[in-house]
Amino acid sequence: MLGKPVGNMCFTWVECFHMGSLPLKANPVFFLQEIIKTQSFRELSDLGLLSILQSNRLTIDEVPLIHAVREWAHVSSVVLDLPVPRIAVDVVKELRLFLLSLEELTTLENENLQDELIPVRYM
Repeated sequence: MLGKPVGNMCFTWVECFHMGSLPLKANPVFFLQEIIKTQSFRELSDLGLLSILQSNRLTIDEVPLIHAVREWAHVSSVVLDLPVPRIAVDVVKELRLFLLSLEELTTLENENLQDELIPVRYM
């Protein structure tokens, strides 16, 4: 199932469950890393993304997650015709920036100069 494009998280979850091969149990990090690359992830509502980010079971490296959130914010910005910072205001509060290394934070700060995704007060 993981070899196929993952277009819809809910559909994929149900299909995996019915097939008896829940990839989330075997390798949840890999599964989530595949999900965040999909168009469906970029089209999530802010509430949908918030529910994922607020989950106590979220096990994914923060750097790829931040990149996925950045892509999500840019897509939502175009669709809703609102600036990226306004789109992401609630979502970025849930990013676990404290898990980043100094080098990763520096890179994030440089990326942030272009779109102001994350307010400086959160960094």
